Amino acid sequence: MSNRVAVMSFAYHYSVLLLVLVILGFGSRALFLPEYWPPVRVTLVLHIIVMAAWFLLVVGQALPINKRSISMHKFIGQFGQIVA
Repeated sequence: MSNRVAVMSFAYHYSVLLLVLVILGFGSRALFLPEYWPPVRVTLVLHIIVMAAWFLLVVGQALPINKRSISMHKFIGQFGQIVA
């Protein structure tokens, strides 16, 4: 495996790991510690949606690069502008 392929594979696997850690960390806190929930406001819901979109976008961007599909990577990147 060449160094470039190893780096692309690492980036994909690392992005998936980050997504899993975020889901487990914040999701488990929400499920198992409801007494620490902040008041649910519209801004909190929007924050959750945008942050989830960012982490999904990172995985969505890394997957086409891992599969060497640069055109799909660029296409998905357009959604990054929307999320931003």
